[in-house]
Amino acid sequence: MKRKSTSKYNLNADFGLSILDMIKWLVYNYLNNRNGNRLNDARIRISKFKVIDIEHNWGQVDTFASPARRLCDFFWMNLNWDQIISDLEAPISAVEIGCGTGVYGRLMEKLIGNDLNFYRGIDINESKDWPELRKNPKFEFIQGNAATVESDLNGSNFIFTQSALEHFEEDLSFFKHVANYVENANHPVIQIHLVPSRSCISTFPWHGFRQYTNASISEVTNLFSNNSDFEWITLGGEACNRIHRKFITKPIYTKRGDLRIKLNRQYNDELKNAILLDNDKINENISTFSALVIRSNFKKSTQ
Repeated sequence: MKRKSTSKYNLNADFGLSILDMIKWLVYNYLNNRNGNRLNDARIRISKFKVIDIEHNWGQVDTFASPARRLCDFFWMNLNWDQIISDLEAPISAVEIGCGTGVYGRLMEKLIGNDLNFYRGIDINESKDWPELRKNPKFEFIQGNAATVESDLNGSNFIFTQSALEHFEEDLSFFKHVANYVENANHPVIQIHLVPSRSCISTFPWHGFRQYTNASISEVTNLFSNNSDFEWITLGGEACNRIHRKFITKPIYTKRGDLRIKLNRQYNDELKNAILLDNDKINENISTFSALVIRSNFKKSTQ
């Protein structure tokens, strides 16, 4: 593999940038995204996530959550976990890379209960929340990175990331390790990776290295053999993006502060309407966030 990253230009915004580098970051990511509509792996199916049971799920997510974070949480909550467990033919043995505090491990346990065999969180930095969570016998946390991840995946059948891949300098190197694990596994494996769409260059700029497009995600899927199938799912749309820019991006960068705090009720009312509006725009080529689902080592009859 020649390329180690889906980014042609690597500039990391995680630790602050000079004014000049902030301009470079925007230009580099714009150039990286501008031909992003082209899907270079014909095996990828594109679909749209539609939020269901919005009234029931609304109160289960932090009222200050950004549009992208709220959509991601709805995505995890609306997954057909019974079908996933049936497809895997075993309880879920989960590994989350870039786990942070382990909040999505807790969400997974809440959603599937006894069907969680174990949750292993991996992050380059140790969180102060890990010691308490380690009291749960199903939970394990490891400090690691892309270079060690292949061995850390041992025994897993469900691999996921949540807004983590944009922080990996060499995301293709990471996926090469994952592909090697999957190819050598003798059991079905499901991966789900939630990543910023190219719209995120305007909603939360100066975040990580990159956004993801049809073209860049094709570079990821091309690392996997025909023993895998792929679904690229759009979350949200331009209505949600407008809400993000109105309440978060523009007021923060014009020194007015995050309006989600002082206008929380209005923010939530407008965001709910935006989600419902985006639900109906099936053919819109704009998303708020995206999800890559990879299913490997399944018999053809079950796909």
